[in-house]
Amino acid sequence: MPTAGNADLRLAALQAQNQTGPIAGGNAYSLAFDGDGVEAIFDYGDPNEDVELMSVDDFRSILEGWRAAVTRVTSHASRCGSTFRERAAR
Repeated sequence: MPTAGNADLRLAALQAQNQTGPIAGGNAYSLAFDGDGVEAIFDYGDPNEDVELMSVDDFRSILEGWRAAVTRVTSHASRCGSTFRERAAR
């Protein structure tokens, strides 16, 4: 199950001024600070062409929204989990 910890780590990194370097990687994209914003880089493409740039403020907003959604869902997880286990035991 997702946790808010990953978003918290990325939000903490945004506190640092002039941050550069990788943030995260996944199936086909990597995220990196470039000093002015956040780059989404297609891992299997041309590094000079397959890059999208987002402002740090937009990235922060997405992370805060993700954190809020994960927190909201996980606050109900134990209730949903117990209902599922009760049905499975029948």
